[in-house]
Amino acid sequence: KCTHTVEVWFDSGVSHFCVLEKDKRLQAPADLYLEGSDQHRGWFHSSLLIGIAARGRAPYDAILTHGFLVDEKGRKMSKSEGNVIAPESVIKEYGADILRWWVASSDFKNDVSVAKSILNQNRDTFSKVRNTIRFCLSNLYDFEPKTDLLDVDQLAEIDRWALTELADIIDTCKAAYDTYDFHIITHRIHDYCAVNLSALYLDMVKDRLYCDAPDSRRRRSTQIAIYHIVNTLIHLIAPILVFTAEDAYRYFNAEEKSESIHLGQFPSVPDGWRDSALTERWKGVIAIKDLAYQQLEPLRKDKVIKSFLEAEVDITAPQPAPISDLESVLIVSRVNWTIGDALSVQVRTAEGAKCDRCWKILPVDDAGLCGRCAEVVKAVTATE
Repeated sequence: KCTHTVEVWFDSGVSHFCVLEKDKRLQAPADLYLEGSDQHRGWFHSSLLIGIAARGRAPYDAILTHGFLVDEKGRKMSKSEGNVIAPESVIKEYGADILRWWVASSDFKNDVSVAKSILNQNRDTFSKVRNTIRFCLSNLYDFEPKTDLLDVDQLAEIDRWALTELADIIDTCKAAYDTYDFHIITHRIHDYCAVNLSALYLDMVKDRLYCDAPDSRRRRSTQIAIYHIVNTLIHLIAPILVFTAEDAYRYFNAEEKSESIHLGQFPSVPDGWRDSALTERWKGVIAIKDLAYQQLEPLRKDKVIKSFLEAEVDITAPQPAPISDLESVLIVSRVNWTIGDALSVQVRTAEGAKCDRCWKILPVDDAGLCGRCAEVVKAVTATE
């Protein structure tokens, strides 16, 4: 039993004298005081009163309050209720990073629910982020940043558009870290991986990654964009997914690599990445893609075509095509653009033969290859 306690709230309120002002590794005032919402009239309050009385200032620059853990029925977790989920059991079944991902995904300023179903859902969203990074890394196996990196203005338009999207992710996540809104970070990064990357950009550039010549300008341009995407993603998630980020960093061929990702710096938006005109133009491109898919999906559903690559798209519009490579955007074999009075989109089965290498419906040679693939195979064979 302690006999030197003056008064519990007074003793806790002077803890900043005993900790911050005594340990040379620390600084006073503290950057942050973190406690539950019941401490507004407790530790936060007593520390504030004593700090002002003794030092003329608060002992902290900011305070952050959190709610309490409750089960899926909203009951406060307690041993007597028998509804406590131990962190050790979660780590054993799911891993530490999924536990951290769930914590960060929760709006902790209110009471936080935890249950098996919630953890399973967070495992799925975590997997989408992890698998997206894994896909990107797998397409950088022959990329050497010291020799292959180019300035953004030398990249293909689709890759410059990807970097404008990435700039928004950096801005959003860094602002959310500054305000401790970690759930905004996890939700935004998951949406970015699931929608911006997997469903759009990465899907549109697979053909050039897989089928263009290894050192072609188009493929290198996309690898440069993917290089920046990976570098940004693993640094943005590092404070949350500490092990996943470190594992990915070991495989990442960074230009200047630190001993650990956790010793590096947060990414910033380089000059030239933001392009509002490009962003607006690509809103129109994606709108055209959506119109085409409204007609392509029924064809695939009715088994008229097995994949969109078996289709050809006819577009009529009052203005010229916004970009030259609409085939990659729509992931079809051919796009025909005609100037007309109003926007209309028609889809049909493409004419020609299926290239054995890229699977597009195009004129093919006796070996079953389209013109692009025949040139690539010839060049690759000549170097072996």
